[in-house]
Amino acid sequence: MRTALDASKVQDAFPLYMRYELEVPVNQTGFIVGVRKDYPARLREMISAAIVTYHLQNSSIDYVRRTYLKGLSYEEDAGGQFRIDRQCKQSFLKMVAASGAFLKEYPSLAARDPTIGEWIGDLTLVRVEYSFERAFAEADKGALYECVAISRMILEQLCWVYCVRLLDDVDAVASKNATKCVGEAGRVFPIIGRLYGWLSDHAHWAYSAHLKVITQKEDQSAAMLASSQFKAIAYAMLLVLAEVYLRVIDSIARSNRKRALTATRKNWLEAASQFKPQPLLTQIVRLSDKSADVVSLRKILKDQPRHG
Repeated sequence: MRTALDASKVQDAFPLYMRYELEVPVNQTGFIVGVRKDYPARLREMISAAIVTYHLQNSSIDYVRRTYLKGLSYEEDAGGQFRIDRQCKQSFLKMVAASGAFLKEYPSLAARDPTIGEWIGDLTLVRVEYSFERAFAEADKGALYECVAISRMILEQLCWVYCVRLLDDVDAVASKNATKCVGEAGRVFPIIGRLYGWLSDHAHWAYSAHLKVITQKEDQSAAMLASSQFKAIAYAMLLVLAEVYLRVIDSIARSNRKRALTATRKNWLEAASQFKPQPLLTQIVRLSDKSADVVSLRKILKDQPRHG
């Protein structure tokens, strides 16, 4: 029997610590141990001392730290909250957390079993949250094309979720092709079509999209694997995709607006209203030196404003 979704049980199947992304190595020894820049400086110093101690085959971490690393110090992450990449992720993750809580609560208010489309659609949305995490992880590395591949999958899944919600027949749900759902959902949300076209150009290696990987190193042609510019483009794209995610969730919320206005739903409405990708995109445009791709992505969002 289908039951209302309990997203927390689904997410608990994969420990959070396995999903945590690290930013930098703690030092330059042969044993690479990653940390985040917002870890306390003292902790990073102690971890570094432990690695050096092992490297020297010593038995006293404190001795190594006092003898060999006496002048070592790490700066605290002062002002790190103003980093645009953290602002983007924090803004999005707050909205996702509120939508996840809403998705867990609303089915029980219907006083009926969910349709097959609602049930599998909500499970898909739980999976989409994790896919967003992986897309942000690639973006953080400046791996634009890998981020695009995941993001295109997310967009297709969001469109599929939107298109199967009213279906209560297994065969009807199974016959819904995710790629074809892009066109169907795009008629309701025009922003989808333009974003999907941009993503497809990059995923399918269109000439205009892949030309920017060509670079030069030591008078030889080279292929750019990742870069800070690619990170800026990836983040701009993820903000537009996050807006699509919000609009799909909002369509679910609005279809259930006759039900009780609970605290969870109020939190969702507040988080949705506070998610404003346009100002963040404007900052990325400036930081990316007006990258043509970032400007194009901002225009997609600007030309399709949110209503209601």
